Amino acid sequence: MPNELPPVQQDPQSECFFIELEGHQNARLDYAQQAEGETTVLDLKATFVPRGKRNQGLATKIVLTAFRKAEEEGYQIRPSCPFTDALLQCKPEYQHLRDEKD
Repeated sequence: MPNELPPVQQDPQSECFFIELEGHQNARLDYAQQAEGETTVLDLKATFVPRGKRNQGLATKIVLTAFRKAEEEGYQIRPSCPFTDALLQCKPEYQHLRDEKD
């Protein structure tokens, strides 16, 4: 795989961020966008990377894209997926996005 990872795309209808992988299932982050009062929350539900593509930074790139999107849109994040929760804990610059109810 080249040094540069493929771009992350978002499919709002399917509620997922993904990276297209030739010859494999897409790497993806499934989420649920929920309005809670005046706040919009992205509940980051599950990450998936095909076995042969793991440990290459794909999931990290997808999740960080979701964090940036939430920040740009003024959303909060609920890291229901253990991987997203662990990454959020390692990224102090995104702590302010954590849903207060989490």
